[in-house]
Amino acid sequence: MSLDPVMIHNSTSQQGIPPELILEILDWLSDNQNALSSCSLVSHAWHSMSCSRLFRNITLSLRCGDSRLTDFRRFLSQDSTIPMYIRSLRLQCAVDEEFKRVRPTLSVDDVASLLATVPRLSELEIAQVVLQPSQDYDALPIGTAQLGKLTLYRLNDTPTFSAVPDAISWLQLLSLFSHIKYFKSFMNRLLPSAGSLSKKSPPEIDPRMLSFLQVDCLEMQGLVPAFVDKVITNALADNVQIRTLHLQTSCDFLDRLECVGPILSKSGPFIRSIRIDVRDTMCAPTSDFHLSAIMARWGHLQLSKCDNLESLHLTLLLIEGKATTAMSLQACVQILARTPKSMRHLRFTLKHVPRDVLDSTKICSSSKQFFWDYMERIEDIFPKLEYISFDAIQGQGEPCPFPDEITKMVKDNLPSLDERGLLKIKM
Repeated sequence: MSLDPVMIHNSTSQQGIPPELILEILDWLSDNQNALSSCSLVSHAWHSMSCSRLFRNITLSLRCGDSRLTDFRRFLSQDSTIPMYIRSLRLQCAVDEEFKRVRPTLSVDDVASLLATVPRLSELEIAQVVLQPSQDYDALPIGTAQLGKLTLYRLNDTPTFSAVPDAISWLQLLSLFSHIKYFKSFMNRLLPSAGSLSKKSPPEIDPRMLSFLQVDCLEMQGLVPAFVDKVITNALADNVQIRTLHLQTSCDFLDRLECVGPILSKSGPFIRSIRIDVRDTMCAPTSDFHLSAIMARWGHLQLSKCDNLESLHLTLLLIEGKATTAMSLQACVQILARTPKSMRHLRFTLKHVPRDVLDSTKICSSSKQFFWDYMERIEDIFPKLEYISFDAIQGQGEPCPFPDEITKMVKDNLPSLDERGLLKIKM
């Protein structure tokens, strides 16, 4: 709480209401905008505390051709105290325009102006809009803002996509920040021309663009066509020292590893934690071949360049279909074989576990047995290992319907690790 307790006490002592009780009341009403507006009219102290909750999280829905963003900036300029309350800001496409071919536009200049107006912003999300590059890049305040979390969701996700402005706008946007603790980017665009875009020459990249940026955690989920991905990840790798890396992919973006390579090569010594996952949409039986291709590519990740890696989180896909399960297990073993010996924490998430995997008469196939045999020797491979954790989900984050059977399966196949206390099972 940024308010002075002495000021609150002096303002409320005559009313006989302790300031702590006022805060409890306002916290309980934090989701009721009308109630908070009414509370802000009680007194000066109530006004300050109510506004801090009333304007903490702002969502601005944009439409094509409207002036909502301009009106919002004008509203913020009328009262200098309101921008100080804003901690989270979401700029998104209005619901009734989500499925139109033309999306509302948002320029990098608009974002820079908002960042300058809202000095205490900690979370920024930009979703389902067309991000346009600045026409006067030299006028942008390069590398000044600090942010706790930046989320970019389905930007420029339209059939009229143009690769070069897309890449430049992304880079210009990132160049506005000096420190992003958590950068999450998600794109599920399906463009038939994505492959041809990757063959074009990348646009000219101003070396100043990301020279000030520091990213602690980077989460990449099936982003954009390879052309844009290579431009962004190469620029990130040249300047950013990433501590945590979360990689998620699908069969529609099999060139994903080509984009991860530069980050592992140049930011490898700084990376402490890596998570490798496959999107839930890829768990249909009809995509068995594509899943096998994905896991084979994951298996060739060169994590050996991450000299100081301490934590690794891998997803084991155990859906119906022997090919998928086998490739998932083999890919995990191949990744571990390329992992530096400094690793301390290893976590496995079992996703979409079918009944046949739990059947003791079927669990001794060559791939499965090879995986369990490798895990039994894991302590010799990673001498600094402190624990191995197993958990299971059924898909979309739902809990597994038979946790007891999975616990028994893991313990039966890793008895020595269980005896030495290295095994943790969380269901």
